[in-house]
Amino acid sequence: MVSGADVAFATVGGDTTALLLPAVREGGMLITIASAAPEEAAREHGVRAELHAMSPKSEQLARIAELVASGEVRVEIAETMPLADVKRAHKLRESGHVRGKLVLTVAT
Repeated sequence: MVSGADVAFATVGGDTTALLLPAVREGGMLITIASAAPEEAAREHGVRAELHAMSPKSEQLARIAELVASGEVRVEIAETMPLADVKRAHKLRESGHVRGKLVLTVAT
C-alpha cells in the first residue's frame, strides 16, 4: 500500500477513486478524469480533490501522433479483439489485471 503521496491520479472512477484517498498525504491532491471527484471525503482526509476534463485540440492530437509514430511515446496494447467481444473486453478491464489498452476492431 502506498502512503504519503503528493498526488494520486484516478483514471477508473467510482469506488476505486475513493480508495486512493488514504494513499495521499494531508495537503496532497487527488485528480480524477473518470468521474466526479469525491470532494467531501477528500476534505475529511485533508486532501484536495478535483475533476480534470479537457477538450482535445487538433494540434495537440497531431503532436501526440508524431510522438507515437517516432517511438518517443509507446502505447502498450494488451489485446486486440473484434467489437463482438465487447462484453469480454469489459470483464477483462474490470478485473484490474489488464496491462495496456484493449483495442476493439470494427469490420468494414
